[in-house]
Amino acid sequence: MAQNFDKFHFDPKIFKKISLILSTGITVPINDYFPNEQLLALSVVSWYSDLVNYLVSDIIFLGMSYNKKKNFLWDVKQYFWEEPLLYKHCVDGMIIRYVPENEIRDILDHCHSLECGGHFSTPKTVAKIWQSRFYWPTI
Repeated sequence: MAQNFDKFHFDPKIFKKISLILSTGITVPINDYFPNEQLLALSVVSWYSDLVNYLVSDIIFLGMSYNKKKNFLWDVKQYFWEEPLLYKHCVDGMIIRYVPENEIRDILDHCHSLECGGHFSTPKTVAKIWQSRFYWPTI
């Protein structure tokens, strides 16, 4: 048993301080407050959060049925996450950027209202968005 203690080097000053603290029986409360620690919560969950969660940490949403999970795992092979954006490899070899909700309005304004948009109809505006390689589910 004495051989086990030979492997470790104990600093006598630290050992003396620890034994003094333990012998007095005084307990010091632990301060769990960290000044820059914050809990970040999103009030709006992105429409592609399941894809991103899987790509980043291999976590699958628990509420999926067997068939939905199977389709999800098949589809997720086409996506890649480049912080903070999600992209998809298309069949034609092009890459589409998935747009978060807060950018949709700006893209629509740019493709419809500005000089390059020309106030075209819905099919023309959608075509311009697709040509720019943007995507969101309600397009």
